[in-house]
Amino acid sequence: MNNWFRTALSALALAVVPNVCLSQESCLPALQPDIVDLTSDTQQRLIVLDKMLSSRAEARDTGIAAKYEGYAFDYNNAKKVASTMSRLLHVDYSNDEKHTMFVSRLSGNALEAYLSCLRNKSDLSYSFAGDILGARSFFIKINWHPTYRPQGDEQKGTVQLTQGKFVKTGNSEMNFTIRPTDSIFVAVDRDEFERSQIAIMIDGKVQVVNLPPRSRFRIVSGIKRSTDKLETGTVETSGDIGKTLCVQLENTELDSALVPGSFKFVFARKQVSRVVVQENNPVTESDRSACSHLGVVFQTVFKSYAYVTAHAEALVFFAAPVTATAPAPAAPVAAAPPQPPTPPNPTPPNR
Repeated sequence: MNNWFRTALSALALAVVPNVCLSQESCLPALQPDIVDLTSDTQQRLIVLDKMLSSRAEARDTGIAAKYEGYAFDYNNAKKVASTMSRLLHVDYSNDEKHTMFVSRLSGNALEAYLSCLRNKSDLSYSFAGDILGARSFFIKINWHPTYRPQGDEQKGTVQLTQGKFVKTGNSEMNFTIRPTDSIFVAVDRDEFERSQIAIMIDGKVQVVNLPPRSRFRIVSGIKRSTDKLETGTVETSGDIGKTLCVQLENTELDSALVPGSFKFVFARKQVSRVVVQENNPVTESDRSACSHLGVVFQTVFKSYAYVTAHAEALVFFAAPVTATAPAPAAPVAAAPPQPPTPPNPTPPNR
């Protein structure tokens, strides 16, 4: 793609996108409090979680906002989890890219309500058919609903794309004709690991769509145990005989992080009498370590005992590289039938 197009596209984005984005944001459906499952479709669901957290009410701060496998996170820890995942995935989306991702997740009544709202506020809108992150190709639906009376029954339009091509033309630009209130589907093939933009131009009106890149990593998880443990077999004593246990990542575990709020004690044995086991003490944690004191407090010396064996563990996220899809194997080539040997050229006799 030439430099002129990149410059023009950037200028168009600066000139027209702010007002369009205001209309788009005001038309997005309100997110109700929900539990966002980050176990799969992590990139897309991080966007949904981000939007929900940014619009939450303070009264819901203690509610469960996200989960991952068997772990649940309140609003405060969900923020930390989202930040940790984004760092490991090496993604830092702009607000426009977040908007595109959120629109791509709308479906059914929510999508129809969004588009219906835009018909009264802007001249162009778009939606998606297909996963804009998980595959190279997808369809974008372009809707023209002018808020003015255009001249003529139909108008010429153009779409341009960076970091990809349109399937119909095989290059980064495609022309079309469209009537007022009509829509067209355009097949896009792009490098999903790169940021790209689509510029839609109809009758002098412009809409720029910012497509986020797919991460080159994916999140996998595991359990990290403390290297130390608490083991007691004490009878008739006094005070706290507990121990502080820590889960610590090694210096070699660079592309990993402990998950906030996942630290817990695991008991292999807990038999006590007249003893209080304190397992809810504050946790001092970062993405590299988490520590807490496991208290074993004798209430009285007389007829008391504590047989406790426990370790600590926490969920850990790892960033695993995404494996590129292998090309389909070529069809086997049939072997050529054997040919008879070519007779040697006769040697001319000596004269």
